[in-house]
Amino acid sequence: MEKNKKEDLKDMEIQELIKILIEKIGDNIPKDDNSEKTKEIKINKAKKRYKDYLQVLNDEYKTRIKIENEKTPVLLDLFTQYVESIYKQSEIYKIALTTYCKIEDILLRDFSDKQKNLFEQMIYCKDKMLDDGIEQAFIYGYAIACQMKNEAIQKYPLKKE
Repeated sequence: MEKNKKEDLKDMEIQELIKILIEKIGDNIPKDDNSEKTKEIKINKAKKRYKDYLQVLNDEYKTRIKIENEKTPVLLDLFTQYVESIYKQSEIYKIALTTYCKIEDILLRDFSDKQKNLFEQMIYCKDKMLDDGIEQAFIYGYAIACQMKNEAIQKYPLKKE
C-alpha cells in the first residue's frame, strides 16, 4: 500500500475502516446468497486478491510469476470452499483456542457495551488479517510450485527418443 493510503487510513474512524474492510473482503454479501451474480462477485474479488498477492511476491523476489485465473478455476474454489472443511486442528491449536476463549469470556464479562463492541470489531479485524495471511501463503505456495515446475522443465527438458 502506498504511503499516502496508509496515512489516509490512519486518519479514518474505526467504523469507516470496518466498512472498507467488509466491502473489500465481500463480507457484505449475504452468506446464503448463492446467485450467479453473487458467485461472480466473489470470484472477481478473489481474483483481484490473488493478483495483488502475486504482485507483492513478484516485487519482493524480482520474479514474473503469473497465475492465469481462467486456467485455474479449481484454485479459486479450493481455498474458499474446501480448505476449512479439510483443516484438522492440531493439539497446539486446541490449547491456544481454549485459552483464548477463556480469556475472551473473562474480558467480555467486565466490559461495557462500548468496550464489547470495540473488542468484537478488533477480533473481526484480527480474524481477517489471519485469513488474509493464510490465503496469501496458499497462493504463494501454488505460484512458487508453478515457478519451480517451469524452471525444472527449462533446465531438464524432455529428451526425444
